[in-house]
Amino acid sequence: MRNRMLMLSQVVFFILIFCLELTVAGVYASGSWDETIKKYGPVPKEILEPPLGEEEDSRQNDSVVNQILQKVGLTHRTHMAHYCISNQDWVMHAINCYNSENSVLYKELNPSDLVDPESPLLKGKYLKSKIVNVDDNCVLRSYGDLSEYGIIYCEYHGIKTEYQNELRAVSGYIPKVGIQRHPELLVICLLMLGLGSLLLVYKVVSFLRKAS
Repeated sequence: MRNRMLMLSQVVFFILIFCLELTVAGVYASGSWDETIKKYGPVPKEILEPPLGEEEDSRQNDSVVNQILQKVGLTHRTHMAHYCISNQDWVMHAINCYNSENSVLYKELNPSDLVDPESPLLKGKYLKSKIVNVDDNCVLRSYGDLSEYGIIYCEYHGIKTEYQNELRAVSGYIPKVGIQRHPELLVICLLMLGLGSLLLVYKVVSFLRKAS
């Protein structure tokens, strides 16, 4: 009995420590973002509400209609935002490595540094190869100081959902909600309405034929 109580107390202790760490991390993140906003101005709209962010990209790919189209081979799963954010992670990792080995710090992203062989990131082999954008809409930028608490984002795909939520909360930004959040439901309803109408017409025609 005593051993069970001891194990239970240890479990509770570790849970409390874990919750405390999450709270401290959240406070630290919020404080850091506050300082970044004060120093560098409002968070770019492409971060807060990108044209095709990670969540929206997943929602479109996982919609009922898109799944049906994928099954019949008329479309393919893409998740372009996910691939773009992976590129962002690679670039951020390269910049962190560069800053850890050089006295002149890399603070703001120049998009040409991702493709120019003479750029400090490619010439120094911090990036093993040029960054190829996942589509023509991709343009990688930076917000804040990349040697401190800055981030990489895409003008079209935004940033990782986790960071986006943090910046929305700190900025007091309320996400825009589309008028039709689930367009696949509308399509299904229209299909059902169309089939119902055809069935009704068939019944009426059959009844008229029998009556005549």
